[in-house]
Amino acid sequence: MGSGKTTLTQGLAEGLGVKKKDYVTSPSFTLIKEHKGRLPVYHIDLYRIDNLKEVYDLGYEEYLYGEGVTIIEWAEKIKKLLPKEVLIINLEIIDGNRRKIGFIPKGKRYQNIIKKLYG
Repeated sequence: MGSGKTTLTQGLAEGLGVKKKDYVTSPSFTLIKEHKGRLPVYHIDLYRIDNLKEVYDLGYEEYLYGEGVTIIEWAEKIKKLLPKEVLIINLEIIDGNRRKIGFIPKGKRYQNIIKKLYG
């Protein structure tokens, strides 16, 4: 909580062309919010999910394997359902104003992206 997940999502959405008027907020009470950009952006917050059945009922495959970009907060709750190729971004609170970001690339596509970032 408070590590910057929604702020990171806002930056990703802006980079994908989501307009300011479609401001990205935490979908905690709706679970999924869809935003229009160059690609659809699906912002999913699983904080309130208690079991995998609830995720199946959401039709998660459409989001994870569709044409858009899916950003999942609390994705560790559905590790078994995540695609083989995925970029996991960990945010850690250092202090009130500082965060540490870590990337775990799974699959060649994301390994190549991280390699380009870090040389």
